Amino acid sequence: FVFHLRHYTTKMFIRKKGNRFYLVENRRVNGKVRQKVIQYLGVNPNSKDEYLPKFNVIYSCKVEEFLKKLPDNSCDCIIADPPYFVSCKREFSVKNGKNKIRDFGDWDYGDYKTFFDRWMYECFRVLKHNLFLFTRDTLTQYFSEKFNKYYKCSITWHKSNPLPHFLKNNFISSCETILFFQKQEGLFNFLSHNEMHNFIETPIEQRKGIRFHPTQKHEKVIEWLMKIGSNKNSLVLDLFSGSGTTSRVAKKMQRHFIGVEQDVKFVRKARKSLCK
Repeated sequence: FVFHLRHYTTKMFIRKKGNRFYLVENRRVNGKVRQKVIQYLGVNPNSKDEYLPKFNVIYSCKVEEFLKKLPDNSCDCIIADPPYFVSCKREFSVKNGKNKIRDFGDWDYGDYKTFFDRWMYECFRVLKHNLFLFTRDTLTQYFSEKFNKYYKCSITWHKSNPLPHFLKNNFISSCETILFFQKQEGLFNFLSHNEMHNFIETPIEQRKGIRFHPTQKHEKVIEWLMKIGSNKNSLVLDLFSGSGTTSRVAKKMQRHFIGVEQDVKFVRKARKSLCK
């Protein structure tokens, strides 16, 4: 008896034909490439790219530039963790004599209204179902009013091990806000009632070998959001990827992902973390 084993690998990407976009699968079977259209995505006449980014890759690019390359309604779920603009150059004196500076990097400075206007509208254009936006609580009203058509609710992430307050003149900042937007119904996984509170508690990510970004989110938070806002084989867009936490979780949960981060240093580290 002779057994013929079929060896194949698959790659998925978005392809443009005319002004229409398709999700295409390339399957290499025993050295031959077979192409199959999986899904028609829509029309985006402003894009001039013949081939758009492949899935399951973290790209080094500005978010506002990258979004323009994606067709309408192409991303099932978007998880965005943009800068909070809370950095400052002022030094804080502490008891041990070492001054502290709350400076996360140049990317955490600027005017938030101008910054969000550059990419949020494009974000909703490419969104198909659910968007989770990490932000500071003082911006909740701004987003809920500006994008009230899609705004659903705010979620509180409580950090069980927050950073200490050096000046000791106010409450410790132990919570972050996640805003939930939904463009169209059809993809929303309601878990058990105990899991669907608009509140989640986890520690700050501090594990050695995993944490390498100053504002890195814990994987448990991302897993929870992804369970609710996406399904297996959904396409998750990871904006302001940073450490690549969302992309790693998507890979583990069998979702397709596209990560976008402009800092090359973090892109390299995030790509390496995907290979572990």
